[in-house]
Amino acid sequence: MTDDDRVRLDEISRKLDLLIEAFPRKDIEGHRRYHESIIEWRILRNRMLRSILQKMVEAGSLAGFGWLLYALWTMAKFEVRK
Repeated sequence: MTDDDRVRLDEISRKLDLLIEAFPRKDIEGHRRYHESIIEWRILRNRMLRSILQKMVEAGSLAGFGWLLYALWTMAKFEVRK
């Protein structure tokens, strides 16, 4: 191993040590699991919100259709009574 190789290896080792120290308690794996759990929660939350919005649209559509039928029925009764 040449001196240049030794210098490069020492520099890489120093950078790796700095990188590891950047994680809380130097726990790289725990940090990864934390972010995975956050991602899973957001995926679940988005699915729940999407489902809720779909149910709201369905209920709103049904209510709008019911109101339209009521309005037509009321108009028909009004026309018959003339």
